[in-house]
Amino acid sequence: MSTHSHFVATHNLTHRSRRVENVGAMTTADVHTRLGGTLRAIGGIGILAGVWGGLAPFVGPTFNYTPDGAGSWHWDLARGILAALPGAAVLVAGVLALACARSIAIGIGRGGVVVASIVMLASGAWFALGPSAWPVLWNQHYFIGGPALRGFARWAGFAVGPGLVLATVAGLMLGSMILRDHGRLVTDDVEGIRPVEPVGTRNNALNDEPAYNDVDTLDEEPMEVDSIE
Repeated sequence: MSTHSHFVATHNLTHRSRRVENVGAMTTADVHTRLGGTLRAIGGIGILAGVWGGLAPFVGPTFNYTPDGAGSWHWDLARGILAALPGAAVLVAGVLALACARSIAIGIGRGGVVVASIVMLASGAWFALGPSAWPVLWNQHYFIGGPALRGFARWAGFAVGPGLVLATVAGLMLGSMILRDHGRLVTDDVEGIRPVEPVGTRNNALNDEPAYNDVDTLDEEPMEVDSIE
């Protein structure tokens, strides 16, 4: 039985180059493409919530679902300010978000999405809090009285429900902008890294011959590996 000592240059291991290649797999264009699709989906949900909040008081009485006891398509100040106004604002903000999703890579696209998010958040807050503030502003109630279950259905369908959906949509849109900026920083850093060429067949770590043919190995400290035959 004889003992041989082999010296292996540790810088020839291939796993170091694989890590750089995996980090650089996603480019800035990929990040913007994914965020654009996400913003279009989120903006569509926000538009649907705004359209529902704006039209439900006018269409609901047809199905015996009314906030104030008035008939279908009855127009008054309460319905205009508490339903139609925030619904129209959400519709405009949603269209703006969909338009800016195509140009998310430039500054105007980012600013448009932020503005749309703020408008949706404010409209959602007014949907949820407007019926409670209306008696203070105009000395009259917006929701009519009735059984507790029907009162809950009015608050959920005309006020709190659309408000929560719009607040969630606005938060997701703002979060997408944060991810967009973070993804741009990460990809910019990765683009500045020079990829390490894979060693491939030049890796002699598993061979019996020491890897002394590379000029780079002259400055490396060898690692001694003992093998017993």
